[in-house]
Amino acid sequence: MDTKITTIQLISGRWDRDNLSIARTATKLLNSLLPLTQHVVSITTNHRIPTNSNQVEQTIIPYSSGKRSLIRLTSILHHEIAVTKKVISCSDARVVLFCFGADLFVLPILTAKILNKKVFIRADGRPSHYLRAMRYSKIKIAFFTLIERLIYPLVDRIVLEHPYMLYYFNYKQYQKKVVAIPLYIDSTLFKRSKDLKSRHFDFAFIGRFSPEKGIIEFISALQGLPSGINILVIGDGPLKNDIPWPNQCALTYFPWVDHEAMPNFLNDIKILVMPSYKEGLSNLLLESMACGTPVLATPVGAAMDIVIDEKTGFIMENNSPECIAKNMIRALNSPDLEQIAESGRRFVEGNFMLEGSVEKWRRVLRDVV
Repeated sequence: MDTKITTIQLISGRWDRDNLSIARTATKLLNSLLPLTQHVVSITTNHRIPTNSNQVEQTIIPYSSGKRSLIRLTSILHHEIAVTKKVISCSDARVVLFCFGADLFVLPILTAKILNKKVFIRADGRPSHYLRAMRYSKIKIAFFTLIERLIYPLVDRIVLEHPYMLYYFNYKQYQKKVVAIPLYIDSTLFKRSKDLKSRHFDFAFIGRFSPEKGIIEFISALQGLPSGINILVIGDGPLKNDIPWPNQCALTYFPWVDHEAMPNFLNDIKILVMPSYKEGLSNLLLESMACGTPVLATPVGAAMDIVIDEKTGFIMENNSPECIAKNMIRALNSPDLEQIAESGRRFVEGNFMLEGSVEKWRRVLRDVV
């Protein structure tokens, strides 16, 4: 692809207005596409993607779902019809990218293919996989599996954040059309500004207080640490009232920190602990490493490929409190901690920058368009 595509149409699904993580991820996706096209026509649901680019034209389609199944199904149908009309009216778009919950928009995807457009879906995982994990009804799982089997063979590319998702979410039968394009870290914001020895907090937990993040296990592990350890906890969530806050260590707690302030906190932490039961490609993991803060993580999701024990970070066998405490002490006492921090920072710098994301999209678009 030697010249820019005239127009890319980006269609996103429904997400909570207060989900700032998805909003920032959507902005990053836009920034990866803008150097490759003259114009992005964005069709969003309920709220816009944050951007100041004059290359982006945004249309917001409202959506609200009722509590009853029939009302909810009718709302989904009306919404997809509205999106389909936008697909038809945008005749300049050669490429249509469905993302952030739009990867199973049946009518718009079928219409785009009928109009001979190149269709990409950026998937965060197979919906049927999540439904099984959350133990939804077999009928609902079967319905979404059927839609996946209809949609996936039709699209031109399935874009995943990381190669591990190919096997974890069982995209193997579509392997020839699957590509991995990670997002990037804002290197102007997330960068190292302090040596580890001058940082105040020995350990930190940052994240949602929910079962899958391992917050209870982390706090329980603090009972097994020696006195005099400085701990930082940033987060909030449904388990807040169930947390057994310790007495024997110095603990600082913030329920919320602005994203722009996060680099300052990460640069005051020696080791970030991520005792998750499940995780995708964590922005926090990459942002921490970009700030020269080693991560102690469980071997889940993309962490298995990014955090190499005692080379780019630290891996713990599981997230039992005993295992977490043992590995926290091991990491803090590592004679190679500074070197590990620098190796992790260089790994992120070499693999998760904007230029790399743009180049991967360039290659994929060149192969398809």
